[in-house]
Amino acid sequence: MKLSSRISHTGDVRYLWQRLLLWSLLGLGLVGLILPPGAGIYTSTIIFGIGEVQAAVDQGENASAVHDQKIVKLTQAGGMDWRPVRKGVEGSTVVRGQETNEFIQVSGQKWREVRNELISTYGFWWLALIFLALGLFYVVSGQVRLEHRTGIKILRWTLFERIMHWFVGTLFIILALSGVSLLWGRTALIPLLGKERFSAYAEVAKFLHNYLALLFIAGLLVMLAVWLRQSLFVKVDWDWFKRFGGYFGGPHVSTGKVNAGEKVWYWSLLVAGIALCISGVYLLFPNFGWERETIQLSNIVHSISSIYLIGFSFLHIYLGSIGNEGALEGMLSGKVDAGWAQQHHDLWYEEIEKHQD
Repeated sequence: MKLSSRISHTGDVRYLWQRLLLWSLLGLGLVGLILPPGAGIYTSTIIFGIGEVQAAVDQGENASAVHDQKIVKLTQAGGMDWRPVRKGVEGSTVVRGQETNEFIQVSGQKWREVRNELISTYGFWWLALIFLALGLFYVVSGQVRLEHRTGIKILRWTLFERIMHWFVGTLFIILALSGVSLLWGRTALIPLLGKERFSAYAEVAKFLHNYLALLFIAGLLVMLAVWLRQSLFVKVDWDWFKRFGGYFGGPHVSTGKVNAGEKVWYWSLLVAGIALCISGVYLLFPNFGWERETIQLSNIVHSISSIYLIGFSFLHIYLGSIGNEGALEGMLSGKVDAGWAQQHHDLWYEEIEKHQD
């Protein structure tokens, strides 16, 4: 009797444990189904609705009604409706600071699309086409030869002007190389260097870019001020434009000390260079209270202006070196042959002769 009673008791206990285990599993399953969407709704309601709920309470309105309205707006078909979030809906948070009430900064995605797709793609083709066009032009036309050397040297650039030119030019090349390597590094350099080596290189490139940029800004502003007067357009520059400087046939066009092409390069440096410098200052000092959209816009302006100037610099370097015989001598020694001055800058040469007489 005792044994059968013990067996019956043991069976009841086992049955109770089975029922308890079953209901526990069902409860956990139910919590697992409810918790994720519930937590999402609750969190979103807090982030985006607590400010309005509190305002409703302050005004004596029904806080629960406002709360429910926010849930309806943020949920759809039993789940989260992220459309208001993607549109930049703002709310309130206990965290205090600039832009802390913005759950998702939607302009960040737009900035990445512009930078990584448009600027990266079209910027590459802009530089590649200019480089290829100059190479093709050199193959077809060759170097513009100096017709005759007189042996007479004429001062073209002072020592200060040459130091200023090479100072700004050297910094521009360093900044250009470091900048484009950061822009296209993931695509071009990581496959060659590997992630670890590229990371080390990027640290050095970023350091040089940030600190040398300040010297470049100072040098560029001085250079623009010094060469402003001689870079103003005059009537003869229109003839230079109409005949493309004589590079596509015909005699060389009459011009003064600075031709129209060099003036275009100057004004490109002034406009795009100033945009480059101003946007660079925003990027150099992001902790001065700029909003993220301001930083993103500055990055886009910085990228476009720099790629434009790099492409134009290809043309400037080509025409000032292998494109024209004798041109580089002026920026190295400061003096050019009188024959070169008469051939390329005849009005300037005539002005010098008048002053000598």
